[in-house]
Formats: sequence, C-alpha cells, structure tokens
Amino acid sequence: MKKILLACAAVAALVGGTACSGSGSSSAGNSFGDSLSVAFGKMQGAQTLQMTENIPADVKSKFSKDSFLRGFKQAVMADTADVAYIEGLMAGSQAWRNFNFWREQQVADADAQTFYDNFAAYFKRDSISMEEISTLNTEVQALFNQATARLQARQDSIRAAKQAEQSGSAQENKAKAAAYLDSIKAADKDVKVTPSGLGYKVVKQGKGALIGANDNADVIYTGRLIDGTQFDSSNGQPVNFNVAQVVPGFSEGLQLMNPGSKYIFYIPSDLGYGDAGNPAVPGGAMMVFDVEIPAK
Repeated sequence: MKKILLACAAVAALVGGTACSGSGSSSAGNSFGDSLSVAFGKMQGAQTLQMTENIPADVKSKFSKDSFLRGFKQAVMADTADVAYIEGLMAGSQAWRNFNFWREQQVADADAQTFYDNFAAYFKRDSISMEEISTLNTEVQALFNQATARLQARQDSIRAAKQAEQSGSAQENKAKAAAYLDSIKAADKDVKVTPSGLGYKVVKQGKGALIGANDNADVIYTGRLIDGTQFDSSNGQPVNFNVAQVVPGFSEGLQLMNPGSKYIFYIPSDLGYGDAGNPAVPGGAMMVFDVEIPAK
C-alpha cells in the first residue's frame, strides 16, 4: 500500500497534482494528464489485483475489494497539499498492522480506541524528554517480552496438539501396515521379511553383481500406499540415483537386486518417512514399491 501511495504522489508531482487527487481533477483539455491518469490507474489496479491473488486462502475469504477501494479512495482523493494527513494515513496503516498482530495471534485482547487515545495524547504534547522516552521503551519492551512468551506458549500448544494428532494417526497407520504385511505373507509364501522389517518379494532375479550400498543405480519404480493410492513413479523410465541417498528401506531392498531384477518392496514407516510422513505419504504409512533394475 505504501508503494501505491508513493507512486501516486510521484505521478501527481509529474502532472501537477492532477493524476491522483480528486480535488485537482484534470481539465477537459489536459489530454496528457487524462492519458497518464487512465494508464497509471489501469496499471496500478492490475498490479494490486495480482498481489491480492497471492493472499492466503483463509485471509482472502475475508478480504473485501469494496472495503479496500474505500480505503484506497480515501487516500487517493485526499487533499495532496495536506502532507501531514497523507503521512498520518500511512503511519496509521502501519501502526494498525503492528498493533493488530497481537490480537490476531490471540495473545492480547488489546483495544484500538485506547491505543489511539494514548497515541494522540502523547503526539499532541509540545515536547518529551529522552528520559521519558527511555522509560516508555523499557515498559514497552517488558510487555513485548511477555507478549512474545505468550505467543511462543500458544504456538507450542498448537504444535503439541498437532503432533499428538499426527502421532495418533501414525500409530493407526502402523497397525494397518503390520496387518497388511501379515495378510500378504499369509497369502503369498514368496513374500519375505528382513531382520530390519523390510518386506519384499522377488518377482525376477537378474544376473551379475548385486547393487552396492554406495552405488548409483538406474531404477524403474512405482510407489503406492496399501490402499492402492499411487504417490510416486518413474513413469516407466529408469531414474538414476545414489543408493545411499534414498530412504533406508528402499536402499536395503536395492542391495538385494542386480541388473534384470524385479522386486516388490513393502517398506514400513520405520524404514521410510517415520511418524511425520511427508506431503505424499502419511505418517506411519507403509510404502509399496514395484521396482525394476534394467538389464545391461
């Protein structure tokens, strides 16, 4: 917003105060001023629209373009000769953002009128000593420290609640994964489990040296969850990566393979993305991979 106001001021100076001020609108014969006002208005409108498109969804749902335009118009149509008024609008907007932050974060139920009354009382004074400024700074810093501590405590509480929720979901997913692997083993005697807990099935064993722990390997793969949801795939094309740089279960499984091999991996979360998971794999979830090492 400050950039918009400053830009308006710059254009107003360029065209004699006519482009952004309602009190000094351009005359009928001022074609250059009209053209500049139209073009600049369109550009600023388009750029501001683009900025509002990047507003987070929860904020955007409460963002009113009519309210924005009301505030914008109040600044644009102001008497540009009254520089103090324009400065007050900008300073007030910034002060509101800083002051309102604590209310938005539910740290303090601060009152805007009380804030303004005290601001005005001190601002209207003839002078103030450095000693009094220092005392006020000390008082505000102490309150700021308390507010920061409250904010941290609230964030910790929210984080703990989220972690507890994730942990509960992760434990549930782990139980489902264990039951799934047991059912697969019972139905298919070719499914084996390593001491670490990695499940695997040899669909085809290749020939040649096994892949080493620090080797680079060309791998064709498709990853899915136990409900069949696909979360990753090489799309039938080999992807080259270092065996040591993938999740432990995938790395362990690759070291059982050689060129020409085809396996199925059943990777529990302890050998995958753990209780935290990632955007594609829920915490505690088992990953099932169809893996192929192309023959050389």
